[in-house]
Amino acid sequence: PLDTWCMLAPLLTLDQTVVIADLLMERNHPVASPHDLANAVRSHAGRHGARMLRAALPLARERTDSPKETELRLVLVRAGLPEPLINHPVLNRFGVQLRLGDLVYPGFRVLVEYDGWRHRDDSRQFERDIEVLQEAMADGWRVVRVHKGMLGHNAHVAVGLVRSALLDQGWHP
Repeated sequence: PLDTWCMLAPLLTLDQTVVIADLLMERNHPVASPHDLANAVRSHAGRHGARMLRAALPLARERTDSPKETELRLVLVRAGLPEPLINHPVLNRFGVQLRLGDLVYPGFRVLVEYDGWRHRDDSRQFERDIEVLQEAMADGWRVVRVHKGMLGHNAHVAVGLVRSALLDQGWHP
């Protein structure tokens, strides 16, 4: 998988290269560590795509669950927002974990959730998500839900919602 990632780099955009790097280090079934990625980039030095790999490496993160979460994280950071933690525990005021949040700003109690189609198709999961997110909001968390239509040309919508939530929760740019 690492060799394939390196060979694909010249054909991909920076974001696509980062998405694949994140997938290699995904939360549930990682096939590589940050150290493995760094070694692969070093071994690819001087080859076509090496510059893309070097640019992608510092943007790659462990513990991801989906390419869209990675895309959203990159959009937020490029817009000047602080970098969120990935699949981080969301705790209530008693320290009880409510869920792992997709993108979390724990210091500001802002939770950004990417809603993919799998949640819509599983009614039990959809209902459970609503209950947990309502519990988080009742406990002082700001929840921002993002869907695929809010990426790409409409990324400014997602950025604006997250920026507003952060500002409301005490963030100072």
